[in-house]
Amino acid sequence: MLADAVGIVPVYVSRIESGLGNPSLEIIVNIANALYVSVDELLYDEPDRKEPQLPGGYLDLLKDCDEYETRILSYVLKMSKKTLRDSSDFRKMIEEMEAKKIKGKQRKIQKKPLP
Repeated sequence: MLADAVGIVPVYVSRIESGLGNPSLEIIVNIANALYVSVDELLYDEPDRKEPQLPGGYLDLLKDCDEYETRILSYVLKMSKKTLRDSSDFRKMIEEMEAKKIKGKQRKIQKKPLP
């Protein structure tokens, strides 16, 4: 199935897997795309990550976005990050909102009637 997705013959996939094949960069990228992983994840067991990974749900939110939506969301994220870093008041406001949200969840749990 991988060979079909990449456009190569199964024997060549086997040679790549066993270390006998020498795939071109294009083939490596096509394999990574077919497996839905980044090239570094394909080439290394554990890539050296200096940046934190996005929580899984964020990528799912972006999957069905078109180019325009992705561009706008990227802009909004960049501006939000800048605002968060430039304004301690904004950071405090967000922290207070999160604290209230957590307390609200705890109250809802406590208010549930016992069976």
